[in-house]
Amino acid sequence: GARVPSKSEMETLRATIQTLCQSCNPLGRCLEYVQEDLEAMAKELEHWRSLKRVKEGELAEEESKTEGSLISLQNELANVEMQAKEKRSQIRFYKASIVRNDATINRLLSQVVQTG
Repeated sequence: GARVPSKSEMETLRATIQTLCQSCNPLGRCLEYVQEDLEAMAKELEHWRSLKRVKEGELAEEESKTEGSLISLQNELANVEMQAKEKRSQIRFYKASIVRNDATINRLLSQVVQTG
């Protein structure tokens, strides 16, 4: 046979169960708040993900605009560099002409001096 618990054991068991129930009630309410917090955090996460998608789209648009601006500026720079190269070439041509003309003048002067 099974032994029947004593009255003091029953009281101790009853007090323990009551303490356990009193401890579980705040835990249950806390778990309810956890679910609410999780839902709020999920909504906030979706908000930030949505904002991220919008900002990524804006960034891509700005990068595209910047690339478009850079292309025209790069073309303009290439034209300016080509013009500068042409001017340097003209300067070299004129310097060479000056050197040839100086040589011709010196030769003519030396002929005048020799015949004079």
